[in-house]
Amino acid sequence: MEIRHQATRLNLFDVTTPPMRAFHMAWCAFFLSFFGWFGMAPLMAIVREDLLLTKAQIGTTIVASVAMPVLVRLLIGPLCERYGARLTYIWLLLLGALPVMGIGLATSYETFLLFRLAIGTLGASFVITQYHTSVMFAPNCVGTANAAAAGWGNLGGGVTQVVMPLMVAAFVSVGVNPSWGWRLAMIPPGIVLWLTALAYAQLTQDAPEGNYQQLRAAGKLPPLTEKAHGSLLLAAQDGRVWALCGMYAACFGMEITMHNIAALYYHDRFGLDVTTAGLIAGLFGLMNLFARALGGILQFGGRVIGNPAAFAIGQGLQRVAGPATPRAPAPAAPAGDRPAADVVGKAEAAIGPDGYALQASRGTADLAAGVGSVQTVRGERSFSFEPFAFADGTAAGDGTAPEGGGGQRAF
Repeated sequence: MEIRHQATRLNLFDVTTPPMRAFHMAWCAFFLSFFGWFGMAPLMAIVREDLLLTKAQIGTTIVASVAMPVLVRLLIGPLCERYGARLTYIWLLLLGALPVMGIGLATSYETFLLFRLAIGTLGASFVITQYHTSVMFAPNCVGTANAAAAGWGNLGGGVTQVVMPLMVAAFVSVGVNPSWGWRLAMIPPGIVLWLTALAYAQLTQDAPEGNYQQLRAAGKLPPLTEKAHGSLLLAAQDGRVWALCGMYAACFGMEITMHNIAALYYHDRFGLDVTTAGLIAGLFGLMNLFARALGGILQFGGRVIGNPAAFAIGQGLQRVAGPATPRAPAPAAPAGDRPAADVVGKAEAAIGPDGYALQASRGTADLAAGVGSVQTVRGERSFSFEPFAFADGTAAGDGTAPEGGGGQRAF
């Protein structure tokens, strides 16, 4: 598939050209999708108390929240190539908003688990964002565009850690019971996702020259009846895909695990209230404001600079800082234990954007298949064992909290 008239520069203050409108709408939609995807994470201390969840059940719900994207991301890629990023994103936002608002109807572990599984479909927003920016920008700047859109979109996973507890606190402050507060707090994110879908429909198009339907009618794209054969196989034969899969599984897999468990960990380990725990947990994801864009900036002429060294350094810092950071008896020193290690550990997740330069150096023939494959492998690590390592033993590994509850009330 040949795309013409791609943008050759990233002008952040331009909202008039199709590529830049697509860029800004893509990262905003991605931001809000991640906001909704991880909206429950900082509220798990309240939900645990309300639904009487055990440690194992909490671990399973975390796994469910990242399991669905493994399947959906593989399906989203071909949908983007067939129908375009615009329609694919619109339908993902419209459908993904339903379980975000509906999770407040959960009355048991089983229903809560199903809703978290369904919310995970929003994780496929990453694939659409990367596909849309890759179609809109030329090779000389697509790495920066991909990384910036992904990084700013990923901020949603950090901002939601701060905002969602504040929303619940606002409901509680006017007399709403906390068990109703967390349910009501999930409604606004769903409504915003719907509004974003409408904005995406009005402000974006699939390619610089127009929507795929128009381009096919004009003979500029192959018709829908002409299927692309072996795109997934073609992507699997590219060694760069597997290199990116390995690095991304280690980096971003760790990052979304932290999004899911950090707030609960700080609540249980240090006795922090939900609002304070969410604020500290949010700092981890907020580093995406600049960290992920570095991957695109490190791309020069389609070549990746410093990937192996940066990846090794980031992994090493995280592994060394974790055990070396002094541990204090809970809840004596909230800032003296893992928070310091987590800041250093962000280096591990920050290396993930370096892969965007590698991704950008690939062709467009199997673009969606390649992006979907990479994101799927990333999910494999994130729902393997890490959630249970934190959920078992009060998320702190010491087993001090009683079964089905933490050491302190949320509010």
